[in-house]
Amino acid sequence: MSIGKIGEFDVENGNWSLYCERLHMYFEANAIKEDLQLPTLIAVVGEATYELMVNLVSPKSPSQLKLEELVKVVQDHLQPTPSILAERYRFRQRRQESGESVIQYVAVLKKLSRFCDFGSALDDNLRDQFVCGLSMDVIRQRLFAEEKIQFSKAISLACSLEAAERDAAAVEVGSRTPGGAAAEAAVHKMAASRSAGAGSGSGRRAGGGGGGDSQRERTSQGTVVCACCGGNNHDSKVCRYKRLKCGRCNVVGHLRKMCPGNQQGGGAWRGGGPRGERVGHGNNGGRRATSSYANFVAQTDSDHSEEEEPMFQMALRSYKPVSMPVTVDGKELIMEIDTGHKNVLDGGLGRYTGGTARLRLREGAEPVFCRARPLPFAMRERVDLELDAMLRDGIIEPVDCSDWATPLVPINKSDGTLRLCADFKKCVFMADEVVYLGFIINKNGVRPDPKKLEAIKEMPTPTNVTEVRAFLGMVNFYAKFVRNISDILYPLYRLLRKQMRWSWTDECEMAFRKVKEVLLSSEVLAHYDPALPLVLTCDASARGVGGVLSQRDARGRERAVAYVSLEIDQLKPYYNRRHELYDELGCVMWGHRVIIPQSCREVVMRELHETHMGIVKTKAIARSYVWWPGLDEEIEQRCRACEVCAEVAPAPPAAPPSPWRWPDRAYERVHLDFLGPIGGKVYLVAVDARSKWIEVFLMTRTTSDVTIDKLREAWARWGLPKQVVTDNGPPFTSESFENFLSSNGVRHIFTPPYHPASNGAAENAVKIIKKVIKKANCENKRVDVAIQRFLLNYNNTPHSTTGESPAKLLQGRSLRCRLDNLKPDRTAKVEIEQNKQVVYSGGTVRGLVTGDEVWFREYRPGRTWSKGIVAGRSGRSDCTLEAADGSRVHRHIDQLRRRSRGSMVCPVESSMDDTREVEQASSSQVQLPAEAGGAPSEQGPPASEAPAAAGGAPAAGAAAGNDPTPSSSRCPVRTRKPVVRYGWGEID
Repeated sequence: MSIGKIGEFDVENGNWSLYCERLHMYFEANAIKEDLQLPTLIAVVGEATYELMVNLVSPKSPSQLKLEELVKVVQDHLQPTPSILAERYRFRQRRQESGESVIQYVAVLKKLSRFCDFGSALDDNLRDQFVCGLSMDVIRQRLFAEEKIQFSKAISLACSLEAAERDAAAVEVGSRTPGGAAAEAAVHKMAASRSAGAGSGSGRRAGGGGGGDSQRERTSQGTVVCACCGGNNHDSKVCRYKRLKCGRCNVVGHLRKMCPGNQQGGGAWRGGGPRGERVGHGNNGGRRATSSYANFVAQTDSDHSEEEEPMFQMALRSYKPVSMPVTVDGKELIMEIDTGHKNVLDGGLGRYTGGTARLRLREGAEPVFCRARPLPFAMRERVDLELDAMLRDGIIEPVDCSDWATPLVPINKSDGTLRLCADFKKCVFMADEVVYLGFIINKNGVRPDPKKLEAIKEMPTPTNVTEVRAFLGMVNFYAKFVRNISDILYPLYRLLRKQMRWSWTDECEMAFRKVKEVLLSSEVLAHYDPALPLVLTCDASARGVGGVLSQRDARGRERAVAYVSLEIDQLKPYYNRRHELYDELGCVMWGHRVIIPQSCREVVMRELHETHMGIVKTKAIARSYVWWPGLDEEIEQRCRACEVCAEVAPAPPAAPPSPWRWPDRAYERVHLDFLGPIGGKVYLVAVDARSKWIEVFLMTRTTSDVTIDKLREAWARWGLPKQVVTDNGPPFTSESFENFLSSNGVRHIFTPPYHPASNGAAENAVKIIKKVIKKANCENKRVDVAIQRFLLNYNNTPHSTTGESPAKLLQGRSLRCRLDNLKPDRTAKVEIEQNKQVVYSGGTVRGLVTGDEVWFREYRPGRTWSKGIVAGRSGRSDCTLEAADGSRVHRHIDQLRRRSRGSMVCPVESSMDDTREVEQASSSQVQLPAEAGGAPSEQGPPASEAPAAAGGAPAAGAAAGNDPTPSSSRCPVRTRKPVVRYGWGEID
């Protein structure tokens, strides 16, 4: 038997973290094994939570994840990690609320600090916010008195102070008794302590008179006193008397009692009239006296100025005269009831008796009469009562007629009554145009207010009859601006009929949008001029009637004054047919058709559709025998609602194609499908969605294992795709295939069953390969060879969709095929052009061998040529030389001249010496281009191929530079150029 119970999780209001903690405790208490914890979670969370899990982990199943992974997914969705700054802001703004205990306040602060990330400073932040947010000043002051206090000690001390104040209040309340001397003493006590009344803050005066000492005492203890009224429960910035003017110094901002010019001393008091019930105040703020609230006036200075102050008036318990002493601050008050002018002090309005008042108007003022505005039904009774009260008090008088009238505006007062005011805000003078009740009126005419039309424009599509009525009400307000509006709104009016089922059709949507467009582009209506002739234009249709009232101006132009339109009732379109009906043998006939009454129409309709013919055929047979209003519409509804006809109905028109998104990278999405069996063989066809690259694999069996092997072979060449699109065939829906894809991070997308067009890329590739196989069978070719040759050419051909070949998009290059042999050899052409440049450039051919003695050009001041020996070469025309001082220099062959072995004289710079240079044919020789025409060199084979010297000993030059002895004679070589004749060029 399990211990405890875990209920379903509430997705809307539940706390997922607490639910998971309880769940782990449930696992430990019932010793649930680790492999059963995930199924237990799924079983107990409930249907709504499980549906959320399925949506969050799709396309995987919740059962495929680990417990910690699934819990984290739901945690991130329901309770994402909040912002630290936002949580700290909420923490700092939290204050102790009214009626909230200290313990409750501490619990809320700890809850708010969970996501504030205070770290080791958590207790300090909790203590600071706890002390600053306390609502009781006494407790806060006591905590401020502590020099160093911990959070736990602050809580303990605050709880103790709170409990002590609560117990003291309970003792004080328990010692009170209503009535008698105790009540009388309570009244005296409250009256005496009014000046120190900081307990409840309900009095309007906190100091003055005999309470001055008490006020000074509280001020010395640090209590803030309002500079406007003297109260100590608020600041002067929020005081309600801060805008009043002092009666002593005439300065705005304080009352007389807080005036700096006041004289200290006691005051005299006299009573005032009753002002209603009130609860007592002062130090005993929680006590109610059995009395009513009254006012008394304090005389606080030498000029006997007076201020109202609150006091308590005892309720008399007997109708006989009662004598009762009343003392305030130890002074006995003498109170009298003045009844000499009771009609003045009866609480009603006064009456002016000084004469007759006159209202003066300007010369030529004409009376203005504004009609009454409609009142909301809920306010009519209250307005009537207020008018009756004003009539009884003599404020208004009834009149039969008047040339002057202005609208009344009822204003709700705070006590629930109404205040009736005259409204003169609508009066606008000398304006070019005015906005009135949704219309803009100017000298040109009347047009709708664009601000009001904006609400019609932004109104969403109605979803029920109520919303249609609301929309029609808004539109019909501006109906006079739209021509034939009833025809436009006819589809919407049909939805309001009682027997009409709700169906928002395309026709309704079109009418909904059209009336908006017409209203936004409505024309300006002209003002009616009685002096101009009227033109009335009428029109009618089967749906409604309409008319235009217009006037011709002085120029002969017709300007519309108003449009009118009316929808025709459901039976009114057939009004003219009453003359076409006749009676034959007791039956009402219309032509050759019988008029079917309402009670028999259902039977006739079943008979017409008994054979389940289509809409057109059913209408045709009905028109041959019967008729009643709306027959065609009822036949259409019956045929569309027939389940038998729906079961055998053909497929609906195909939806427009919805292309797949073109992937961003090659081999990102692959479409797969099987081809065959054809010729006893089955093939697997794979297509890359971006490059359109097609691959075909011969399948020995159509199992998931063989399919995985073929895909592994292809993906070894092109890499892993992100998505694979297949149909719902058994190899693709097997568990092993799903595991293979999920382990490689590939998302599997299934197309709808029996809808191959959804996998159009694979289906198109299958159709192409199928044609290749059939053509190969017709030509008696090997199918595999034909497929491979076709794929080579297909993947190398530009695709009609992308404009590039699949090979170019997938590999970044075109594949070489046999057709590339038709193109010229570009390398050979480049070599020919280079040889031409060498031949046409001219120059003298010279060759130097390692060890040759030469003169090399010097670029240092003082010398032009220096002696050196060829030490090697670093290029075809570059040599490394060893100078006479042992240093090595780098020179071009044009900077060198040969010298004899014993010559110490610098050669003369003459071009004649260049013609006597000898070329040595060896591997270390510096060789310039050969003669023109690219003829083979006559210098013999390279040194690497020349025979060694006699006896196998290398020559002297070869010994110095590790080169063999040259085999050719030393003789001048002449550079010959081809003859270029005028008018003849080289033909390529």
